[in-house]
Amino acid sequence: MKVDQVFETLELIEKFRDILRQKAPLHKFNPEEKEEVKQLLQKAKETLGKLEESI
Repeated sequence: MKVDQVFETLELIEKFRDILRQKAPLHKFNPEEKEEVKQLLQKAKETLGKLEESI
């Protein structure tokens, strides 16, 4: 379970990195892109929180 959570978080961070490479800086994002980034970061935060709780 912990390993899966780590890899899930790493995949989310990788997606975020790809978005930043394509569209940085963040203030140039349109509302849909901003929402996508917020969702990615929120999911990564939740996954890291679950991982932290299990340690």
